[in-house]
Amino acid sequence: MINMKFSLRTKTIASLIKENSQVIDIGCDHALLSIYLVKYKNISEMIASDISIKALKQGEANIKQHHLQDRIILRNNEGLKAIENNEIDTIVISGLGGNTIVNILNKDKCLLKNVNNIILQPNNNIYIVRKSLCKLGYFIEEEKIIKENNIIYIIVSFKKGNVKYSCKQLYFGPFLLNKMDLLFKELYKNEANKLINTYKNIPWKHLYKKLYILYKLNFIKGVIKQ
Repeated sequence: MINMKFSLRTKTIASLIKENSQVIDIGCDHALLSIYLVKYKNISEMIASDISIKALKQGEANIKQHHLQDRIILRNNEGLKAIENNEIDTIVISGLGGNTIVNILNKDKCLLKNVNNIILQPNNNIYIVRKSLCKLGYFIEEEKIIKENNIIYIIVSFKKGNVKYSCKQLYFGPFLLNKMDLLFKELYKNEANKLINTYKNIPWKHLYKKLYILYKLNFIKGVIKQ
């Protein structure tokens, strides 16, 4: 058996997936998460989909090396088009932009009827992701923040149901906000520094844009100074 190393990000995403779930990994890339789930998380069978043929070919090679062809189904489809009604109850999407993730879920939201859990790791626009998932009828069940290869990742597990959140909770995450650990502060200090640079580079003729950046900056600073 091939000795494959799995990233901290892969393991953290997997930790949020319940055993015996019926899972699809949308945008599976090389199918490493799928391999990890069926090997270590008691997932008997799952779907791994991607729009990239090249990625799926590498995924297929990885799956064959682990002798998991009978447990991981590869599909070349876009977003939720890779599934049929009642086929899965858990969706995983990681490593895509927040707006892309939201578009994927909204485009075929009729297929979310039997989906109880959605685990997401967006590369940006996490506020938009949280807000949009709540509109789709999900609440935030758990959140993780990790650092790997000098990149900070936020991973959010959503569960079907309705909970009302404040703007502050949707922006920072209710669980992360309560804990407010060193990684959390590092992430938002970095974001504050980027906003400062953006503010400096915006001409004064775009006053309203400068004021919006300033409002956002003060919003973040007010939290990380607590």
